[in-house]
Amino acid sequence: MRCHSTATKASIIVGTLTATLLWMPAGSTSAAPSLAAKKVASEASLGSNIVTERAAGVASRAEMIEIIKAEFKGTQNDAKAVRVADCESNLNPRVIDHTGRFYGLFQLRRDVFDDLGGRVGGILDAKENSRIAYIAFKKLGGWQFVDPACSRA
Repeated sequence: MRCHSTATKASIIVGTLTATLLWMPAGSTSAAPSLAAKKVASEASLGSNIVTERAAGVASRAEMIEIIKAEFKGTQNDAKAVRVADCESNLNPRVIDHTGRFYGLFQLRRDVFDDLGGRVGGILDAKENSRIAYIAFKKLGGWQFVDPACSRA
């Protein structure tokens, strides 16, 4: 079956970014546009930090390392924090695990993030995720909130 030329387009505006969503008619051979539309809509609903990061460009690994070290500065755990985040997310601040339960650099659960004072819409923001990870680290006295394999990184 071929892709029909009667696809429906719609634009959404979040902050300063406009995303064009494309819905393909039923029976289309290409699922990619509708999956992309779902991803953009899903990310837009999580908060403007994603849109801001995408508009500004993806931060480098070096920038992620600096953000984490700055948050854990003075704890003698800044290098360990970088290793833990690298293990958890490969230093990708926007990663969500396959179950949809763990978010960001330190793969925090939403309930932990919220309970520790996380900013609304900030769970995928590198600085905010690192800030809450630091609070969790201090409150729990260690890395109990991360994957056990990563806590040994």
